[in-house]
Amino acid sequence: MSHPTKLLVVTALTVLFTACSVTFSSKEYTQGINDVTTYFGGNCSYSKNVDYESGSGKTETIKIEINNSNVASELSDKPGISASHAAYIFYNALNKDKKTVDIIQVTINYSDGSSTTNQYSSSTLDSAKRFMPIVNGVVNALRMKNYDSVGNMFNTAINPDDKMHVLNVIERSDSMSGAVKKFQLQGFKIIHEDYGNELGYFGVIQREKHDYQFVLGVIPGDKNGIIYNISYHY
Repeated sequence: MSHPTKLLVVTALTVLFTACSVTFSSKEYTQGINDVTTYFGGNCSYSKNVDYESGSGKTETIKIEINNSNVASELSDKPGISASHAAYIFYNALNKDKKTVDIIQVTINYSDGSSTTNQYSSSTLDSAKRFMPIVNGVVNALRMKNYDSVGNMFNTAINPDDKMHVLNVIERSDSMSGAVKKFQLQGFKIIHEDYGNELGYFGVIQREKHDYQFVLGVIPGDKNGIIYNISYHY
C-alpha cells in the first residue's frame, strides 16, 4: 500500500533544508548594513541564505540589496566596483559572525530598472582587507611627497622606466593639483593578468585643486603584497 502523504512530507522537508533564505538579525549584521547604508544612502537591506547542497556541509550567503543609491548610480558603468565596496564594508563590520559567512552577494537596483548582482567569497574579502594598509601607505607617502618610498614598494620585476614614468606622472600632478587631502575607496576588483591575479583597488584621491581617479594593483600571491601598477588620472 502506498503512502503519498508521507512522500509529500519528505519532499517538502528536502526543499526546506536545501536552501532557505531568512532575515537573520545580529548586532554585527545590523552594524554592517547600517555602515553600507551610511556610505551608499538609499535603501539597503540584507538576508541570510543557507545552502545545504554544497556537498561539504553548508554554504552561508549574505545577500545585500541596494536601492535608490546616488553613490552607486554614479558608478553604474562599473557596477562591480560599487558592489565590492558594499561587500567590503559589511564584511569589515563582522567579528564573530565573520566565521560563518562564506559569500556576500550584492544586488544593486538602478532607477532605470536595470540591476546587477555580484558575489564575493570570504577569502577574497579577507585579501582585500589584508592589503588595504598598502593602499593607505601609498596615499600617506603621496601626502608627504615621499616618492622614493612609493617607488620602493613596486615589484622589482617591473621595468624601471615604467616605474619612473608612473612616479613622474604622480609628481607632476602634485604641482598641478595641490596637496593630497583624502583618499576615498570606491571598491576593488580581481584582475587576471599573464603573471597571475592582481587585486586592483579603485578610489578617488581628493586634492586641493583637482581630484584624481586612483587605481592601485597589488599582487596578492606575495604575503606582504607588492605593488604592480598605479593608474593615476582625472
